[in-house]
Amino acid sequence: MERKVRVVEKKEKRYDGAVLVEGVPDPGLVGAIAASYMVSELQLEEVAFLDSPLFPPFIVLHNSEVLEPVRLYAGDNILVLISEIPIHPVIARPVAEAVIEWGTDKGVEQVVSLGGLNTPNRIDIERPEVYCIVGDGVDKKKLEKAGVKFMSEGLLGGVKAMIVREAIMRGVPTVALLAEAFGEYPDPGAAAEVLKVLASYLTIEIKVEPLLQQAEEMRIKLKELMKRTVAAMKSPVTGASQIAPSYFI
Repeated sequence: MERKVRVVEKKEKRYDGAVLVEGVPDPGLVGAIAASYMVSELQLEEVAFLDSPLFPPFIVLHNSEVLEPVRLYAGDNILVLISEIPIHPVIARPVAEAVIEWGTDKGVEQVVSLGGLNTPNRIDIERPEVYCIVGDGVDKKKLEKAGVKFMSEGLLGGVKAMIVREAIMRGVPTVALLAEAFGEYPDPGAAAEVLKVLASYLTIEIKVEPLLQQAEEMRIKLKELMKRTVAAMKSPVTGASQIAPSYFI
C-alpha cells in the first residue's frame, strides 16, 4: 500500500546524532517563524521535502525558485522541518509518522518541537514565558537553566502532538517548547523566546535581536489597532473610518 506521506530526499546522507527541530504553523505562527529564522540565520541547506496527495495544491516561490511547501533543511548536527502551509489534522498522523520514521532511520537522536500557546492577554505581556513538555531521556537540568516552565497539565493537538507522540513511542528524547503567543497574529517576540531557550538547550548561537525588534513594532501596531477598535465599537456611526488599520494594508 502506497504511503499517504513520503519524504523525498534531494541528497542522500546520514544525520547521526542530529537534533530534528519541527516548526509548522501554529498559534502566532511561532514555530513557523522560529524555524524559518533558523534556516536563514544558520544558513541551512534544503535536503528533503514532504510529498503527499493529501496536501493542498500549492507550490512556493522564493528568489524565483520553485519549492515544495513542506521542507527539511540541514546543517551541523541539526535538521529543521518547516511548512508554509497549515497541516490539516486529518493528515497530522501520517505526516508525523513519515517525518519521525525518516529521521530515526537517518540517525536523529532527539526531536524538538517549537510552537505557541494562545494567550488572551498576550498584548500586555512584554516577555512571553516558555513552557515545555518533555519525554524520557531529556536533560531537564539544561531546560531549567534556560528558564522554561514545565507543564504538568494540558492538551496539545494537531501535527505537533503527533510528532511528539510518534517520537516518544520510538524512544527518541523529545521536547516541545511553547511560548505564550497571540492566537491570530504572527508573533516574532514569542518566536524569539523559544529560540533563546533552544539555543541555550542545544548550546548553539542564534541571534534573535531582529525578531525582538519586529515584536516591539507589532506590539505598538496592535495596541493602536485595539484602541481604534474599542473606539469604533462605542461609536457605530463613525466606526468604519475609525477602525481602518494601516497595519493590514
